Amino acid sequence: MERIADIIESIANEKNLDIESVKEKVIIALINTAKRIYGQEYDFFVDRKNLNLYQKITVVADNDERLNENKES
Repeated sequence: MERIADIIESIANEKNLDIESVKEKVIIALINTAKRIYGQEYDFFVDRKNLNLYQKITVVADNDERLNENKES
């Protein structure tokens, strides 16, 4: 992500934009792309130099009624 930070800074300087505003837009774009590719069942965390992607998994018993809900949809 360090190279991306350098690219963001270059874009902001070249276009005379606020660096924080450009960073925020890039972060939103990365998260939206990850959601589109991996789905909504993931959590995303972005800090200054890292993008973390976490898959949410619910562990249930074999006879849990939520298993039937997923089969119907």
